Parts: sequence; C-alpha cells; structure tokens
Amino acid sequence: LLPIKAWVDKMLPKPAFPIEVIATGTFEAKAHVLKARGIEYFVEDYLDICFMLDEQNITPIVFQQPWNRSAHPFHEVTSWGEIRDLMHLHAS
Repeated sequence: LLPIKAWVDKMLPKPAFPIEVIATGTFEAKAHVLKARGIEYFVEDYLDICFMLDEQNITPIVFQQPWNRSAHPFHEVTSWGEIRDLMHLHAS
C-alpha cells in the first residue's frame, strides 16, 4: 500500500483532512469501510460499485473511463485536476 499512498499524495494537494489508502479485499467491502469512517463521497471508476455505494447513501463520483460510458446519474470527473478542485471546494 505504501507505493499507492505515495502516488495519491503526489497527485492530490495536502488536504485539511487525512487521506487513507485501505485495501478492502472485495468490492462489496468498500461501502462498509467508507461508512465506518464517515466518508460521504468516493471517486470510483466502476459503475456497478457506484450504484452500490449510492444505495448505501455514499455519493459516488465517477472517474470517466472507456468502460463506464453507460448512462448514470452521478457526477463525473475526467482528471486528477478535477478531483483536486472538488477537494478544494469541499475543504472550504
């Protein structure tokens, strides 16, 4: 997990809140881990997981990829810069 955490730290600004990198083992476990930490928003690139998170009252943000071009009701981002902008928006 350390290389992933270093990459995330490089890609995102130093936020006013902590960023954790957690291996869940299964896709289904993501909602449980997020809820346990009080996470309300999550960036995901698989629509099936986005719909699952939405059912658990976690707001998914779709990271646009060729495999998730089906219709969906979620906010989309296309770059790490857009994610940084959203983090700045919610940090203020």
